[in-house]
Amino acid sequence: NPFVPGLLANIVGSPLDYSYKTEKNEKACLSSGGVCTWPRGRMLSGTGSFSGMLYTRPSPSIFDNWATRLGNKGWSSKEVLEFFKKSENNLNPDLIEKDQHGFAGPLTIQRFSSQPPFADDILKAAEALGYKGNDLSGSKPNGLNYVQGMVDQGIRASTARMYLGKKLNQTNLVVKLNAQVQKINFSGTKATGVTFKDLKTGEIVTVNVTKEDTSYLSSYCHSTNSSTNLFLTLVDFLVRTSCMVADPCYRSECKDNQKLLNATADHDDFIAKLTSIRTSRNTAFIDDLIKKYASIVGNAITGPLPCGRRRVGVRPNNMLPLSKGRLVLRSANPDDHPKLITNYLDNEQDAKVLLQGVRIAQRIMLSESLKKYDVQLVFMTSPSCAGYTKDSDDYWLCIIRQFTLAENHPTGTCKMGPASDPEAVVDDQLLVHGVENVRVADASVFPTQLNCNPISVVIMTAEKCAQMVLDKNKV
Repeated sequence: NPFVPGLLANIVGSPLDYSYKTEKNEKACLSSGGVCTWPRGRMLSGTGSFSGMLYTRPSPSIFDNWATRLGNKGWSSKEVLEFFKKSENNLNPDLIEKDQHGFAGPLTIQRFSSQPPFADDILKAAEALGYKGNDLSGSKPNGLNYVQGMVDQGIRASTARMYLGKKLNQTNLVVKLNAQVQKINFSGTKATGVTFKDLKTGEIVTVNVTKEDTSYLSSYCHSTNSSTNLFLTLVDFLVRTSCMVADPCYRSECKDNQKLLNATADHDDFIAKLTSIRTSRNTAFIDDLIKKYASIVGNAITGPLPCGRRRVGVRPNNMLPLSKGRLVLRSANPDDHPKLITNYLDNEQDAKVLLQGVRIAQRIMLSESLKKYDVQLVFMTSPSCAGYTKDSDDYWLCIIRQFTLAENHPTGTCKMGPASDPEAVVDDQLLVHGVENVRVADASVFPTQLNCNPISVVIMTAEKCAQMVLDKNKV
């Protein structure tokens, strides 16, 4: 169930996932033969319906660069702020910069409810080292702080649920499930509709546009440079904690989905988001891991959780990698998965940024402020790295290349920019260059990478696109 946050990992590899694989990398994901996994959502809201739900925004300078240096009029930080606010219903007004947020939009944003005392101590340790946190979606998103997420009443606040949920009975809205677009139809250079396949019946259906530009169409664009965030799987620490008690909850009887949010799940590790640290190029999520204590599926979750040592993982993340990849069509058949040539860690600096993240994690977790937890570093092992001294830079660089994973935030395959930019696919109105009536409104249009989780910017882009369509069709 994509609505239950605790079952996030269960979706990966399921029928709700396209389960893409990258082409072989020479310098990354080496423990899996250089092939990395790219989960992609096959459901309403796409991959947004099984994202980590983190809601953060990039540094304002990212948008100012889009507008000024890259020539995208209307995309400065001041101009896009209204569309962030329009989408957002932030439930933590006392914890954020109020003038940077919205409080009446359809999308519920709030802090995750699970905030154990240990996380407060991590924040204090980080502050003592100069990483004092602030609003991670505000005007200066830096430091270590609790993250906010897209959560409403204990379950996932996906765009499908929050935008479409109350609109499904409208007569002017039809939502077609189990349908896959085959092609965009044209008359000359003007898009006239789409042809899709009903995956249940096999029927091929054509839907025509009856009014110019009243709908936008999104598809794979031609090959261009793209990039995605990278992270090292985990830097693990063991900490000593007191006993904890879980709320009793049975799958057939549980009415409070919040209990599922905080429960453990039957996959390798359940990850409950605690804190996030933001620097200009590096971020890290600090995760509390409880190893296979109980299963949500079928079994009761009740009684005390294990006492004693617990594992805390830190995921260093390179938000602005210099290595670039390409997305190309494997064939003319829309059912074939695309070719994902990622080139992860081809630029040596990308691995060094992740190494810097490892060292920041060590300074925080092994600091004087956390000594009462008797924190111990757990070293990852790989036969390929056995020749390096543990904790040396060379050791960590080897581990980084062995256990690299994509953060699954690919962008830039339909770059936004003026016609004079040879790499640009869409203009600043999100219209595809050279054709009429085709707009693209997703992460593929971002002309540069973001130093945050991209879903907030995807939603802002969709809000802005909707306004553009309305403005063009005003009577």
